[in-house]
Amino acid sequence: MAKYYVNITKSHTSPGKHDVHEERCPYTPPHTVFLGFFNNCEMAVFQATKFYSDVEACTICCTGCSKNKEELMATEKAS
Repeated sequence: MAKYYVNITKSHTSPGKHDVHEERCPYTPPHTVFLGFFNNCEMAVFQATKFYSDVEACTICCTGCSKNKEELMATEKAS
């Protein structure tokens, strides 16, 4: 399990979005909200949507996870 965080301020690399980062990410900004421990980034992104409506995974530390809120909600509805 990894620790995940979400930016408090919107990202400069993903305009208008709050990025989710793993603890080990060199691009994690100093001001974040701790999301918790998760087995995968998809669950961390989903948790972040409880704080912000415009969320996506960091393209550096969460390379296997690039889902945003719309994609997650569509996946959840299909289940």
